[in-house]
Amino acid sequence: MKKFLVLLMVSSILLTGCEGFKTPEELIAPPEISVEKKILKDTILEFVPSNVDLVAIPQIRGTKGADSVTGINLNDTEQEEIVSIYRSKSDRKLGLIVVAKIGELWAKAFELQLDATEVSDYELVDLDSDGIKEILLGYFRSSDSVKELCIIGLENGEIKKLFDTQYLALDINRISENKFVDIAISTRGNENNHKFRILNYKNKMIQVVGEMIYPENNEIYKILYGNMNLSKKAYFLDMYVDNETGRTDILSFENGAPYSIVRKNAIKELSQEIPIESRDINGDGIIDAIQNKVLESKDGIPNLVKSTSYLVDYNENLAADLDYFESYEDNIRVSIPHVEDGVVRAKKTASGITLSYYSNKLGRIIPFLEVNVVDSHMLEDFGQGYIQIEERYGKTIIAKKMDTDVLDGAEKNEFDRIMRSLQNFSDFIRSID
Repeated sequence: MKKFLVLLMVSSILLTGCEGFKTPEELIAPPEISVEKKILKDTILEFVPSNVDLVAIPQIRGTKGADSVTGINLNDTEQEEIVSIYRSKSDRKLGLIVVAKIGELWAKAFELQLDATEVSDYELVDLDSDGIKEILLGYFRSSDSVKELCIIGLENGEIKKLFDTQYLALDINRISENKFVDIAISTRGNENNHKFRILNYKNKMIQVVGEMIYPENNEIYKILYGNMNLSKKAYFLDMYVDNETGRTDILSFENGAPYSIVRKNAIKELSQEIPIESRDINGDGIIDAIQNKVLESKDGIPNLVKSTSYLVDYNENLAADLDYFESYEDNIRVSIPHVEDGVVRAKKTASGITLSYYSNKLGRIIPFLEVNVVDSHMLEDFGQGYIQIEERYGKTIIAKKMDTDVLDGAEKNEFDRIMRSLQNFSDFIRSID
């Protein structure tokens, strides 16, 4: 095929004659350059310190790709200001600069030198719906492991730093029906505890409008606001517990105040032997909270793990939705619907895992699925009955339903109830990455 394409290209060049010949450089179209972005960049470069590079920040919501310069309305004039983050070539530290047009001339309106080399969060957002945006900048401090959040905006006609605080995780959303954006952060409190806080920018001041306190060994590393069911949203707080294990709390609201669904309903805690973030697992728009348990380890490292995803129903009770088993050594994940009448178990084999169903009623173990990862050139060695699922890097995932001839009566009915949900192997067996 490659030889054919080369011959076709040569023939095309010969047929068009010498005048039609183009060099490889000419055949490559130049990248599109935004005239507006170039003007912004050229303007900002007149005011940044010498020996710096502009930094492209991809975290801004609502933008495509990364931006090193951005137009933003930080005051009540029709002319937008220009904001940019730069990095020193000598010590790699960052700075933020804002330039504004005064009459016909541009001038530096604000500059902040940061004790930081990396940006963690960057948002340009109108926090109080007054038509004027503010800058939310989060960064890792160079002097320690703490993250710093600062808010920059207009005060008494001057652009300045309005607020700063230490934080661990951050999420911003316009949750309530009022005009304020909720800034959700987690912090390490003064009393050696951890706090979840909701901040609003009201009346030109930052105010705490909601708070939850957690023990000092519960460090909130991820905040996610999303659908807990089709009619209601919640905050999902993922935490490290003693820097080793994990847990998740889910916060809903009553009269504007947050409360823990887990605490209110005395549900068992969503604990994790391996910390894992809450997420939308199957793409249905609903956030799953996850509980997991290590089934097998190899040389002290978890190798086979069972996880259960939980959804919050309309009565704010946790409902187990999906069990999935992951073999890190074989790089395979098997997902099945959660069962209530028994327990699905997994066992590591030489080249994969075997799944069995333990019937509480019958007191018996019923093997029902075998999944293996084999060298692609050795597929024939596994005989018949296996279905090929996925081939990657010379390895193929294969699976086979176990022989059910020995099953009858109530045992077979229970087994069939599980298998009806596992008709298409590719729907529930896949690589982890």
